[in-house]
Parts: sequence; C-alpha cells; structure tokens
Amino acid sequence: MALLKFVVAAACILAASSLPVNHSQAEEWYLISPNPGQLTFAVGVGFTDATTGFIAGGANGAGAEVLKTTDGGKTFNVIPGIQFGVDILLLAAEAAKETVIVTSVFGELYSNDGGKTFKHSIGGGTSQSVRYVGHLGEGDGLHFGIAGAKIAGNQQMVGLTNNGGISFTTYPTGSYTESRYAAFPTNKVFYSASGQFPNPPPPPPAPKDTKMQEIVQPVRRQYRKSAFQDHNGNFMADSWMKAKELQPSGYAAEILKTVDGGQTWQSLFSKNGSFYFNEIDCGTDSTTNCCAAAEAGNESPAAGAYIYCTFDGSTFQEVYSSPSVPGKESFSLMGLEFVSPSEAWACGTEFKQFGVHPLYVHTVDGGKTWTQVEANPDTRGYACLGLDMISPTVGYAAVDNVGRQQAGVAKFGNKV
Repeated sequence: MALLKFVVAAACILAASSLPVNHSQAEEWYLISPNPGQLTFAVGVGFTDATTGFIAGGANGAGAEVLKTTDGGKTFNVIPGIQFGVDILLLAAEAAKETVIVTSVFGELYSNDGGKTFKHSIGGGTSQSVRYVGHLGEGDGLHFGIAGAKIAGNQQMVGLTNNGGISFTTYPTGSYTESRYAAFPTNKVFYSASGQFPNPPPPPPAPKDTKMQEIVQPVRRQYRKSAFQDHNGNFMADSWMKAKELQPSGYAAEILKTVDGGQTWQSLFSKNGSFYFNEIDCGTDSTTNCCAAAEAGNESPAAGAYIYCTFDGSTFQEVYSSPSVPGKESFSLMGLEFVSPSEAWACGTEFKQFGVHPLYVHTVDGGKTWTQVEANPDTRGYACLGLDMISPTVGYAAVDNVGRQQAGVAKFGNKV
C-alpha cells in the first residue's frame, strides 16, 4: 500500500510538472475600449507601461489619428494638433518612454514628446511594422526597428534608429518577397519575416446615381496587411467562403537572419504556394529561440493559421497549425510577441458563417506547444491585428469590429 501511494504521488508530481504556468482565473482577453476616438480602423497599439499607451489608425473625416490613454485603456483621447494630412496613411505604431513612432506609406514619423508633435524621419521607407528594440521599461526609449521597402526602388529592407526615429539606417535583406516584420534580439542579430499573398478582385464600379456621390465616403486604407482584407484594407466577414479559384502562385514566405548587423543575410526558411509570414519575435534575451506567425487565405491549398519556431537559431519548424475549412471557417494569425524567455502570445481571427471571433494562442515553453485561449464574449465580432504584451499579466491588442468597420482595443488582465 505504501509503495502504491508513492507511485501515485510520483505520478501526480510528474503530471503537475508538465502543466503550463497558470495565470489567475480572472485574467482574460476582454474588450476594454470598443470605440476609441471614433477610429474606423486601427493599424497598431503600443504601450509604454501598464497604463499609458497609444493606438493609431484612421477616422472618417479626420484622416490619420493617434489616440492616447493614461488609465489602462479605459478612455482614449485624440492627441490634438497633429497635422498628418488627409493623404497620410498610417501602417503601424509603437511607443517607448516619451517616443512614439508611426509608419506610413510616405515613410516614418516620430514624436519625442509623448505624441504631442510629430515630424518626418530621415531614411526608412514604406514600413509595415515597427517595434521597440529592448525590454519594456528598460533602455533609453530611442532604439526602434522597422521592416518594409525603400520608397525608391522598392528594395526590401529592415531598418534601425538609435535616436528615437529622427533618422533610420536601412539594411537590404535580399529577400525575393516582401519584407513584413522583423525581430532584433541584439544590435547585431536580426530576423526578417517576409511574404506575399494574391491581390483581391477589383472593387465594384462606383454608382452612377449622382445622389450617391454626395455621400461622404469612408476613410480607405488602400493597403492590405492581410489576405483577409479587401481592396480597402477592411477585414472581410465572408472570409470563411470558398475561393472562386486557388491561387497558390500568389503566396510566398521567407525568414532571413543576419548576425553582423544587417551587412549580410542568410535565408533560413523559404516556401512558395502555401502561406506568408506575419510578426516574428524572440524569447527575452534569446538570439536562437524565435517564433513567427503565418497565415493563408482560402485561395491557398494550405489555407489556415500557422506558427513556425526555431530553437537553435537556424532551423524553423511548424509548431502550431489551425487549418481552415473553406465554406465553413477560416483562420488568420497576425500578431506574435514574447513576454519572457518562455512565454508568448499570438493573435488573429476566426471567421465563421455566423460570426467572427478573435483567436488567441499561448505558449509557456518557448513555442514548443501552443494552446488556444478563449476570450471574453464581449470580443465577438472583432478581428485581432496585433498585440503589445506589457507583462505576463497585462497586455493589449488592436482589434477591428468587422461588421461595423470600427476599431477597438482589447486587454489581457483582470476585468473589473
């Protein structure tokens, strides 16, 4: 009997050791701000600490806007006096300390006074993503990295600034496809996640009714960050439907790495005809444990959401997949961010015939295994574009209400 008790106890200990780190049962992803500042769409969210942060996007009649919160996302206020111009189209946003950087189709813009004023950066390009280089709350708040293309010549690149966005130094990656996201574990080791997807069908012709021309047209992104967006950059609620035809030739994916600060690059992974990569990140203080989100629309024979990770800094392998079932449901996965050496979150969207839901997946073992985490029901109807994790217990996500074409902010923490 004593031996039996020992065996049972040992089995319980082993089972317990294999369980993931448990968060508080009260911690969840929930909608903290359903309509901050009347934004039509969001392009990114960046927080400097657990309570102060920014969301950038576009609003009807106002063009590009940056909003700020100082109460953990409960309220957002439009930063007055910013004159981006109606033609400026923002693509991404990030913040650290007093620095805020937003990227646009005409290059990067920076603020070194907490978002009060913005100026155009020197260098850079049309960058789809921007991220702070360093741990949250640490460093000087001046080092940021971007990924995209040089405006002149469309050369694929990543870039770095060490002066809060005043100027960027860019490094051509040599990728055969579009540079989309990047990770910067050190000032010498960078990863670039690249990819492309097919163009959508052309928009329907404008109505000939002259009365319709008097209606104020909504703000248009005219830039697609995802295959699940239409020609205006809005998420498509009918993404679950079967594609009219497969277009595998429109998909490409590649991950590249440099260990000499961008001077030379090595392709670690490349694949055509399946999916494209979105955000990539590395475990805290690691140059070898990195993961990248990937997705493909129903035009691909590999439609679905994926995560690829490396544990040796050279070989990327599939560690998570959520295949779409065209005609029933489709999965998107755009954002991915580590919050510690072993814990990370990724977010995307689940499109179904009778509803849209954000998709959150979580790992506590450096990306070896991922578990889907159910969000609060108040997030239903929203698609997740990206996230910013402040700590293992606090995080924020930029979300769009697909039906109402309205931006929002979701939060991970205790809903009170």
